[in-house]
Amino acid sequence: MRYAKLIDGVLYMAPRKIKHDDSITYNPPAEMLIELGYKPLNETPCPEAPEGYHYELSYEEIGEEIVYVWTLFKDEPTPEELLEILLGESE
Repeated sequence: MRYAKLIDGVLYMAPRKIKHDDSITYNPPAEMLIELGYKPLNETPCPEAPEGYHYELSYEEIGEEIVYVWTLFKDEPTPEELLEILLGESE
């Protein structure tokens, strides 16, 4: 399980080395990370997008974890597609 903090929509992964209480801990245990405000990161794979669309990733804190939020967006037309639209050659 990976741990992270979400600050203003930006995901900050937990470090592998933490200086805490005048000592350094390598590969800190989950209990220490939670005590320092990190939350478990629930990573979900990107769904398959239909033709002409794509997903963009954002994050949200839900309860005691941070989850992936996949949002579907329509692809921008390519320069060639724009030209076809302008010239009236599109279907």
